[in-house]
Amino acid sequence: MRSNQRTNNKDTLFWIIAIVFIAVSIVSVDRILKFGEQVNPFIYEFYAGILGSVITVAAMTVVVRLQSQHDKQREFSSRLFEKKIELYSDLLSAIFTIDDDNIITMQETQNIETKVGNACLVASAPLVSTMSQFVYQLKIYGVLYVRSMQPEQLEHFIDFVETEKAKRNPHDSLLSLQKTLLTIPVRGNEMTYFISLDEVVQEIRNDLNVVEGDVRQEVEHFVRMPYNHYDMIKDPNLVDAWNGEQRLPEHNLDELPPHPGSAPRGLNSA
Repeated sequence: MRSNQRTNNKDTLFWIIAIVFIAVSIVSVDRILKFGEQVNPFIYEFYAGILGSVITVAAMTVVVRLQSQHDKQREFSSRLFEKKIELYSDLLSAIFTIDDDNIITMQETQNIETKVGNACLVASAPLVSTMSQFVYQLKIYGVLYVRSMQPEQLEHFIDFVETEKAKRNPHDSLLSLQKTLLTIPVRGNEMTYFISLDEVVQEIRNDLNVVEGDVRQEVEHFVRMPYNHYDMIKDPNLVDAWNGEQRLPEHNLDELPPHPGSAPRGLNSA
């Protein structure tokens, strides 16, 4: 923090000196022109050349300094973006796998909390606010969606939201700032007040600010679909073992004739 303050002080001093110097140079031009009328032309050209050189050097110094600051800011933004992608990807990978076995454990929840804490180092204020409520819900209710809540959990959530919304300062609320400012009733709109995984994904997209569109509904589509929901996947699920002209048998793979160009089964290709 002290280093940043010293840098800011140096920048302020530099610009003060530069502005004063340019102003003095402009004011001095009139005097130099009058001086040139009274002295030898050679002396006038000499002083004019010195003044022109000084002004040129000062202008180049300003340009180089501005370019240097721009390059530093661009490099910093690039590194920050790469770090955001790394942290957010790691967080989403952990969230998407947390309920694969239909059980969310305390250890998994604490792991998510740690990753969210790391992401807060580079996240914007709206994203931090969203992730904060998401982690709170996960620690209290152990679910990612309202549809997974039991009746008693839902009633507790309604009471919780109403209590937090009653706080005068929105920043004191455990709700995200966006949810705190909602004016619709809580009961009957529980899904609106609940921070789901879809909203976390969308808020991350907003924070990165490189892609457009609201994808919450699309994320919901594939997240809700259970594996092999229509019982259409075969067991074992052998895929593309042939060239598409012949179907796989359901039982013994050894009964298939050898593929054209392949060595007979059981023989060493060497």
